[in-house]
Amino acid sequence: MSSDGIASINVLNEASGTVIYGNRGGDGVIVITTKKGLIKHAERIETLNKKINEVVQFKDWTPEANYLKQLSTTNSIEEAYELYLEIRKNYYNTPTFFIDVADFFEAKKEREIAIKILSNLAEIELDNHEVLRALAYKLESFEAYDVALNVYKEVMRLRPEEPQSTRDLALAYENVGNYQKAFDLLFTIINGDLVEKDLNGRFHGIEQLAFIEAGHIYQRYKDKLKLTSTQEGLIKPITTDLRVVADWNHNNTDLDLYIENPKGETISYKQKSTRYGDRLSEDMTEGYGPEEYLIKETLKGAYNIKLNYYSDTVQKISGPTVVKVTIFKNYGKENEIKHIIIYRLDKEEEEIEIGGISFI
Repeated sequence: MSSDGIASINVLNEASGTVIYGNRGGDGVIVITTKKGLIKHAERIETLNKKINEVVQFKDWTPEANYLKQLSTTNSIEEAYELYLEIRKNYYNTPTFFIDVADFFEAKKEREIAIKILSNLAEIELDNHEVLRALAYKLESFEAYDVALNVYKEVMRLRPEEPQSTRDLALAYENVGNYQKAFDLLFTIINGDLVEKDLNGRFHGIEQLAFIEAGHIYQRYKDKLKLTSTQEGLIKPITTDLRVVADWNHNNTDLDLYIENPKGETISYKQKSTRYGDRLSEDMTEGYGPEEYLIKETLKGAYNIKLNYYSDTVQKISGPTVVKVTIFKNYGKENEIKHIIIYRLDKEEEEIEIGGISFI
């Protein structure tokens, strides 16, 4: 057929093709509409185009999703998973379906199934970087670092102009043991290579966090790094008793980290430091964070961690803002402990108690 006779071409990936054509569409589908077909079969083509549009366009997240109610009525893990397999074809265009269902199985102590479900979402060709960030956060919390790395690579492809993409990918490489790649990426933030990509200053202060994270890698894995003389002179080993970092997936979100130390003092954007050595990073009111709290030598007693969530500029198709809180005890030391907590924030001016960490 001559190209002159073609009116349009639609390429459906495996997931979308399966939804419309069943198993026949499992390898993807190319839909070619001819100009003659538009005349002879206008009604059928219009129906098909509507169906394609419904599949390709994401559906909005709903907090009380029917699929969660359905899963809750099952009598066993096996029955719940079978139901998931049955109904997922109806939700391929709802990315948060996979995250919600993964949470359902995680709550049932079925982490392996939860990771498998999140991996299903990772296989779908998404071009929404905010959904992908939320997915990567969940995978990290499940310690599925290899899969999370691939997701962060995709975020980097979609949003290379944002320094946060570079930082996320660097830390993902650190998680899988590629310390040189992690260090090199962080250094592109430290030395200003990405400044021209942040002309509006939305990520002002991220280079300070990258400096600390590069110093952490230098401290723990120096023997596995090859550094230039400039890097050797600039990067210093970092250790600190307590470090807390908050990242989130939605652009233009105002979220604040609060820490109450054992002396009853609250460290926040209103008071960023104390005489005891507590320190809070720049207040990020745009972009995706991060915000960081650290103290080199902790006091005896409990440090209580809170988040205050003020607003999203726009509610996204990816659902509520997802925040990742990473807590390090003995950061950079041989006895370092790392813990990741994931929250979904759907109420403005919501105060969330993350928890406390004690030092004796």
